[in-house]
Amino acid sequence: MNRRDFFKKSSIALSTIAIAGAASDKLNKLLAKGNANEHFSLEIITDKPVKAIKLAEEFFKAHSFEDKIIKFSQYPVEGEFFGDLAFVHKGKLVNYKSASGSISSNLKEIAKSLELPKKVSNPSRIKFYTADENSPAERFLIFHKGSLIKTITTDGDTFNINVQGSKGNVMINFENNKAKVVQSACSHKTCINSGSISLSGESIVCIPNEILIVAE
Repeated sequence: MNRRDFFKKSSIALSTIAIAGAASDKLNKLLAKGNANEHFSLEIITDKPVKAIKLAEEFFKAHSFEDKIIKFSQYPVEGEFFGDLAFVHKGKLVNYKSASGSISSNLKEIAKSLELPKKVSNPSRIKFYTADENSPAERFLIFHKGSLIKTITTDGDTFNINVQGSKGNVMINFENNKAKVVQSACSHKTCINSGSISLSGESIVCIPNEILIVAE
């Protein structure tokens, strides 16, 4: 596969401050502001990703959720899933379906507009979340051909996993909340020479195998 084409397909999974495509310049400016007092995350599983991003923009503006950095990820998920949204604020999950207040009210409106909750086939997973710069990864996402195939939470344990790439097997080692490729059925071994990743937003790519590993 052409290197440029692979990165074009894979970049949608990478956590980034600037939101490409459907997100507006206003949202990009909003995401660049702030202080690091109140962390939150908004995660949406939906078959209407463009609309979901627009609604998220309006939600952030309405409640002034401005932080030091807001990261964004969007990627396709293959299969049938239960579409819904989850909002975590100050370490607590907000039960928007039963709670009162303006935040819960707006979350209900977003869910209603996206017709959530409902079963969806091959949805997009969209997540906005605040984090300090150089924050340690909480999980590792593994993609093949742009689709999520595994989510790994290490909890500090040491282990290896094998994933099947386009050219053959790729072995990924997890140790001390870090991930690295230790074996790969590719010719140049760039993925192995990339070393380990441990901070949110870092990634390793094996282009011949069309494997992407993202720390989130």
